[in-house]
Amino acid sequence: MMVKNLTKDKNKKAQLNISFHFIFVLIGGLLFLIFFFLVIKAMVGSSEASDTRALTQGINSIIYNALPNTNSFDIARIPPDTSLYYTCDMYQGVVDSSFIGVNSQLPEDLVSDTAFKNIPLFMPSNVQGSRLFTWTIPWEAPFKITNLVLVTNNRTKYYFVRNDYSTKIDSFLKDLPAINYESISLGDVSLINDQFQNYRFVIFSNSLSPSSFNLPDSVKKKSTFVKVMPDNTNGFDSFKLEFFNSLGQSEGSQETYYGETLAYAAIFADNKTKFECDYFKAKQRMNLSLRIIKTRLAKITTNLPVDKKKCNEIYVLAEKKLLNLNLALTSQETLESYNRQLMARNCPLIY
Repeated sequence: MMVKNLTKDKNKKAQLNISFHFIFVLIGGLLFLIFFFLVIKAMVGSSEASDTRALTQGINSIIYNALPNTNSFDIARIPPDTSLYYTCDMYQGVVDSSFIGVNSQLPEDLVSDTAFKNIPLFMPSNVQGSRLFTWTIPWEAPFKITNLVLVTNNRTKYYFVRNDYSTKIDSFLKDLPAINYESISLGDVSLINDQFQNYRFVIFSNSLSPSSFNLPDSVKKKSTFVKVMPDNTNGFDSFKLEFFNSLGQSEGSQETYYGETLAYAAIFADNKTKFECDYFKAKQRMNLSLRIIKTRLAKITTNLPVDKKKCNEIYVLAEKKLLNLNLALTSQETLESYNRQLMARNCPLIY
């Protein structure tokens, strides 16, 4: 009898040992699987971060390479459905951050938030597509100030709404590169089919307003608007700008700007904040150009030979036109005239 009881006890202990052993094996297996999946996840995350970093560097290179290529238009192929977002923020009167993010908000170690701090880059806040368009044009006053880089893509459509069919607007549109755009009248806006990711409406008349646009709802929620109103006599040498959000609400009062180049820039920037941020970068470069020209004039007048003193009066007049940015921008024809007079007198040029 005692032998049977001992045998039962041994069997129970063996069963318990087997059960505990099975549990330990199960727990060990689960821990291994968890560790395995964590390693795989880390490897995938690292691979995605590496791909994102490479793509970000590629996009940055496209912009950097475009900057020096004056009057160029390039189309770069990028991975399909790549989503880019552009940030340009100012803080206490200076550009605090300016960069292009790829696909999602990037960790700080993947992108410098000041990558384009000194590059006037005008582009929509968000673009998505398989092709990136870059158009580089010079900003002059009349001397060369800097190049502006204008960026868009193959899934953004531009509509130029007008009730004025003057030659100055025709000429302005003719100089646009091969982006997706169409010139229409107010009556045509209700006929627009939703085929693009973003829409930009450029209005060439003060009498037209986004609130009067009878847009399909699917188009309206993806749209932004800007009024670009050229001067009646000088065309786009001076013009007024007014930006509107997707609801057709004004983002501020109308302001005057100078130079056709900036009118193009306002078309590519989709809101007033980003336009002003990049315009600030361009103005910084212009202020530098003004200082260089003033220094040049000072050296010229100081070292001017006696037989060239007759040119001094022109240099004095030119200096008065170069006192500040707006004065220089509004005196372009006068400065060009001074340069022609100096050339005729065989004197050193202003610029």
